[in-house]
Amino acid sequence: MSVSYVLQGKFQEAIQGTEIVTKMKPGHAQAWATMAIAVRSLGDLPRALELNNKAISIDKKNLSAWTNRVDIYCDQGEFEKGIEAAKEALKLFPNDGGLHSNIARMYSRTGKHKEAVFHFRKVSQLSPDKGGLLANYLGHLREFRIDDMQDNLTEKCYKLFENSISEQRMYPMAW
Repeated sequence: MSVSYVLQGKFQEAIQGTEIVTKMKPGHAQAWATMAIAVRSLGDLPRALELNNKAISIDKKNLSAWTNRVDIYCDQGEFEKGIEAAKEALKLFPNDGGLHSNIARMYSRTGKHKEAVFHFRKVSQLSPDKGGLLANYLGHLREFRIDDMQDNLTEKCYKLFENSISEQRMYPMAW
């Protein structure tokens, strides 16, 4: 239930629900991770990181917690810490397009364009049907005037967005 609250933007309700679960089952890593996501969404990044670290300490293979850890560092502007967290997460989840997209965006922000392009290419290999992730790649190519690859990716993104209402909802700026 709490995950659905997060998806609906009802973060206080998600926190209340996960607090109940974690009191009854303190070893429920996903509840801690979901609470961390909701707390992050409300802007309390230090508390979100604390909750998130609790989730990872319980379950080292909780993808939600690892992804959120990377996002928290990114939100804090701590891109080097985010890159290190993403590298650690990619050892556990080498085929996760979202993690590759996150590390690529942080490499891009720190001026490491070769590394960014490497990970964005991994995104297009691993998640060729995820319009939002591909739109992140396209944004990087446009921002840094890498023209030789934009046309094909632009066409592919438009097709994915055109045919997917969920992609349009999740990535309205790209659409």
